[in-house]
Formats: sequence, C-alpha cells, structure tokens
Amino acid sequence: MKRLYLILFLFIAYFHVLAQSKDIFKVQQTVIKENNGGRFKSANPNFYEDEDYVVQKTCMGEFGGIVIFKNKKTGIAYYCGATCPVIVNKMNGKYIVSNTLLHLSGFSEVIQIDNPAALQVLKPGKPTIGKGGNIEAGSTKGRKQVLDTMGVLILVSFPYEGELYHITTDFKNTYISKIEGNKFVNIGLVANESFWSYRAEVIQTKENHYVIFFGNNKGYLDIFGDQIGVVRYQ
Repeated sequence: MKRLYLILFLFIAYFHVLAQSKDIFKVQQTVIKENNGGRFKSANPNFYEDEDYVVQKTCMGEFGGIVIFKNKKTGIAYYCGATCPVIVNKMNGKYIVSNTLLHLSGFSEVIQIDNPAALQVLKPGKPTIGKGGNIEAGSTKGRKQVLDTMGVLILVSFPYEGELYHITTDFKNTYISKIEGNKFVNIGLVANESFWSYRAEVIQTKENHYVIFFGNNKGYLDIFGDQIGVVRYQ
C-alpha cells in the first residue's frame, strides 16, 4: 500500500511540474517556406561582454576548450577549462557558463564563476590546446561545477524572471529544463524530436531574442520572454 501511495505521489508531482512549465512558457510550432534566419543579428560581436569583462571562448571538440575573461580596466585575461562553451549568463553577480559537446554519447556541463580574477591568469602563448590536450587548458581554479552529465546536450541557457532555464535534448526529445540538485529536471516539452548542433552557436539580438539553429539546417528556435518558437523549413 505504501508503495502504491509513493507511485501516486510521484505521478501527481510529475504532472504538477509539467503544469507549472505550461504556465511559464508557451511553445509555438511554425513552418515557413524559406530560410529567414539571416535576419537575426547578434547584439555583440564578443561571446559575452559586461561592464567589467570581455569574454571569449575556444573549442577543440573532444580535445577541450576554455573560456577567457579579459578585464577591461587592467587588460589581464583569466581562463578556465570549458568544453565547449555555449553561452554565458550573469545571475546574481555570478557568471554561469553552459558547456556542451556533441561527441560519442554527448556531454554537458554548467560551471559557476563568482570572480573571474580568481581564475588562472592567461600568459602570452598559453594555454595551447591541441591533440592530446593540455593540462593548463583544463584548469578548474576559481570555478565551481554546477552540473556534469552525459547523454544530454544544451542548446541554450537563458534567464527568465530571475531563474535560469535550459533547452536540452536527450537525442529523442527536446525539453525545457532546470537544474535541481546538480541534475537536469525536465519541466516541459519543446518537441517530440531531437534538435542539435555540432557547434552550438546562440545569437542574442538587441531585442533580447535567443536564436539557435539546428545542426541539420532544418530550422531554429527563437526564445523571447515566455515564448519559445520552433521554426521549421519546408
């Protein structure tokens, strides 16, 4: 009997979470005749920028990647390992870097950087990332790992009403997700299919749209506020 009550509780809780996500986000499916993705322009040529830092990234696939914070006032650059950066969001004064890699079963990681000046200082000519990797390039100094998972890709991470949400795929479906207890929790469904990209590139427009093109060139996601548009080409 206790087991039955537990199953019933989990069943109700699951649909309660889904109901919450439906109240938060509205997913709209659209089919268009021609590729109109060229109209989206990034508001900033840098990977990320705020009043203190200009942020760049590198990615060498399975050989690793880094995220680099260059202080605008001092010119000093700091870095840490990040394979491979998708987007940076600043939440409550902390930098949240979402990483993902489409290799083998897929990999995703989310790291938190409270103070970029606590990262490894980038010296001229270093770090070198190439075949076999580089110990320095994998530096974890000054960063905190929030999530580390296999079999899931992050397409984009975006803030909404003070919370950070993620569009993820498990290669079967595409979801709206949150991080709870160092794990992804799916709170809504975007599509009953997997959207992916070999090199995730997020276009953030000056109007604050988040646009992500599918790797197989069949469409894109357009996130604006509580609206998640799934646009497909005929």
